[in-house]
Amino acid sequence: MAYPSTHADASRDEDMVIDEDMAIDEDMAIDEDVAIDEDMVIDEDIEPAEALGFVNSRGIAPHSVQASSQHPLNFDRWKVVIIDDEPAVHQATQLALRNFMFEGKPLELISAYSGEEGKALITRFHSDIAFILLDVVMESEDAGLKVVRYVRDELHNHQVRIILRTGQPGEAPEESVILDYDINDYQLKVELTRQRLLTTVLSALRSFRDIVTIEQQRGGNRGSS
Repeated sequence: MAYPSTHADASRDEDMVIDEDMAIDEDMAIDEDVAIDEDMVIDEDIEPAEALGFVNSRGIAPHSVQASSQHPLNFDRWKVVIIDDEPAVHQATQLALRNFMFEGKPLELISAYSGEEGKALITRFHSDIAFILLDVVMESEDAGLKVVRYVRDELHNHQVRIILRTGQPGEAPEESVILDYDINDYQLKVELTRQRLLTTVLSALRSFRDIVTIEQQRGGNRGSS
């Protein structure tokens, strides 16, 4: 049973991470791996769909930026899937992560607005997705949890990091979800500030990078033996 959005819910989502004046803590693990360039200019003459190379089913494509360097991993940007039925959540997340760079590469934000749409996107891109920002309650009370099962049990993808975000914690209690589902973080939308989101993204990217690097090394060792 899907829960209709209320004005209060929408207000909470809009307040989630939109804070232009929030200062980024200089000690917040922003080192040689990460650059958040506030002066980076996104070419406004390029249509978002052209810059990103992808448009979701609603015809919405978030801005992305050009990669500034190569990395041993075989892609030039970090793919991130946002699955949430509230457009305000997508907009706030895109705003908060605009200009975020990790190891010289930007994020590519791909949006889905339901669990089923999210599964279709993940099926298409799953080997390249670094992490998923996933709502719980969408077209059904457990739509997000079904996505987790799909990724881990049907696609057998254990590399991608899954961050569960919910505005209705009573529908998916944290302890039971963490115990029963293979997720990597659980967050309440009302508590998700911009700085906390940046910390979460940084942690997810480092974890994904390390897992992929280990898998590549194992593959190389098997090939040489």
